[in-house]
Amino acid sequence: MAISQIVFEGKSQFSKKENHLAAVFNCSLEGMLTIDQAGNIFLFNSTAEKLFGYSNSEATEKNIKDLVPGLFKGVHNGHFKSLWDSSETIKLGSAIEVNAYRKDGTKFPAYFTFSDYWLDKERFFSVTVKNISEKKLTEAKRLHEIIFDQVKEGILGIDLDGKITFINAIGASLLGYEVGELKGRSFYSTIFHLKTITSKIPGDDHIILNAINDGENKTAKDQIFLNKFGSFISVDLKAYPVKEGNKVLGIVITFKNNELLVDTDLRTRIFFEMSKVISQSLSWEKTINQTLQLIGENLQWELANYWEIDSEKLILNCLGQWKASYLRSKAILKFQKISNNMIFTKGEGLPGEVWNKGQPVWISEIAGEKNFPREPFGIKAGLHSVLGSPVYAGDQIIGVFEFFSSTP
Repeated sequence: MAISQIVFEGKSQFSKKENHLAAVFNCSLEGMLTIDQAGNIFLFNSTAEKLFGYSNSEATEKNIKDLVPGLFKGVHNGHFKSLWDSSETIKLGSAIEVNAYRKDGTKFPAYFTFSDYWLDKERFFSVTVKNISEKKLTEAKRLHEIIFDQVKEGILGIDLDGKITFINAIGASLLGYEVGELKGRSFYSTIFHLKTITSKIPGDDHIILNAINDGENKTAKDQIFLNKFGSFISVDLKAYPVKEGNKVLGIVITFKNNELLVDTDLRTRIFFEMSKVISQSLSWEKTINQTLQLIGENLQWELANYWEIDSEKLILNCLGQWKASYLRSKAILKFQKISNNMIFTKGEGLPGEVWNKGQPVWISEIAGEKNFPREPFGIKAGLHSVLGSPVYAGDQIIGVFEFFSSTP
């Protein structure tokens, strides 16, 4: 084989490798560029073109400082060489989170990773760029959801037509709804009514309309909201207009149910009395019965049960009962007897539902409640509403409290 042919084939193989490298460089899903020690760009792949808005020819006239000025703030061109050896600013091989700037001046969050290589005794740097806008958006959305649902007040939004655009879990729960049930419904006809309760149409003195009209925040106490069960509740609310310039786009409303606020002194006294009961009692059953009485009498309940979880059989047994002294009807006694003889599994009946969910469950009206097997006996006893609450020992549920009222 002639020397010229060997040389030609060698060049051909080298050319193929160059083409492969160029294809890999341009097909990368991450932006890739190369710079010299002075930060001057001389290679810019197609993904980088899409990320930054520069063509390859435009980018090769730029410096890395033009893309990430914050990372090289205060670094003059003559100081670039010493920068690469400083572990404080740039750690080779490690992703650095920065704000990157596009050709049009807009910025986006990105990871920049620098690695170096030598060519003909000259040092160069390969830079990969990953747009993390979506990651940041997901993190922000998740953080927003956590904060949004941990706030102890109800929060909802309405548009200018009065349609509910969002509501947090606490707000929906205070009104007896699931979050998805309220979106898109009319705030005025579903929830908000004036104190006169003469009309479901907002009047001239309507706090929400006033906030829309003048674009100012509004606060009002003792307003009337309607819950899912048709009962009116008293709330304190604040209305915050959402504006774009001077134009009001909608209203964000925060509210709290006044009827759920327990007097601080009363709460402290109940806790103190419960502590005495627990410390002085020698019997768990006696402790339970005294606790039911203490809570029932102080918070004006009329009937109470305690259901204990049998962790081996996975059932709930009625271990303790209490009733107000003025309740003496045969129907009440029968309801207590029925409850005492019943057994619930996880998810069955109100006690089983509380056990399954691990959180309080409120039934505003037991008549027609599907998951309440004692319904006919409760109705005959004159009972209407009931609250079930889990009893925890550490992070484990050991039982369920049940409190009844004759008030719907």
